[in-house]
Amino acid sequence: MRQNNVIDLSLEYTMRRFYALTNSPASDELQWIESQELAGVDIRPLWQGTRVDEEKLSRVKFFMNDKLKADYLANPMGLPILSERAKNILVSGVRSDEVQVIPASIYQRHTNQKVEGYYLLNALRVFSALSPTCDPECAPFTDLEIVGNKIPTDAHLFRLIEYSPILIISEDLFHTLSGKDLKGMGVYPVITI
Repeated sequence: MRQNNVIDLSLEYTMRRFYALTNSPASDELQWIESQELAGVDIRPLWQGTRVDEEKLSRVKFFMNDKLKADYLANPMGLPILSERAKNILVSGVRSDEVQVIPASIYQRHTNQKVEGYYLLNALRVFSALSPTCDPECAPFTDLEIVGNKIPTDAHLFRLIEYSPILIISEDLFHTLSGKDLKGMGVYPVITI
């Protein structure tokens, strides 16, 4: 008998899918962060799943270009900086203990004028779920592989301990964001094993 070669098709339907949330690669015509002034503030906790001091973080200044309005501001630090609209849609799909929403200090690069309505998102859940076959040092979005059963079923927004720069969203959150015409926001499917 070949029972050990049988594939249980019910597993295929119950396996959760995940996506890496990032800026859209086709967003050259949109606003993006060209530079920042850290003012001595350590921003590493934003990648570690710990709450940050919002008052301290407000001293960090981000300078954006004057291109077309984006809902997700691409930036050299890989931080999720979202418009108020994008933030509201994303936050509607997660539990309040999954994310810290922090007003971002955004300025127009040429005029130094403050721009309101952008937020840093700090994912507060972090899991050790990177596949043992995936090297975190060279895992671009397209090769990212995670072990699905290491992610709690109620997790919709998180980072990986082994690869913390990447923000991961659940398929449910992906569907919440889909079709909303969020300029500059992109997702890449994550391989789930």
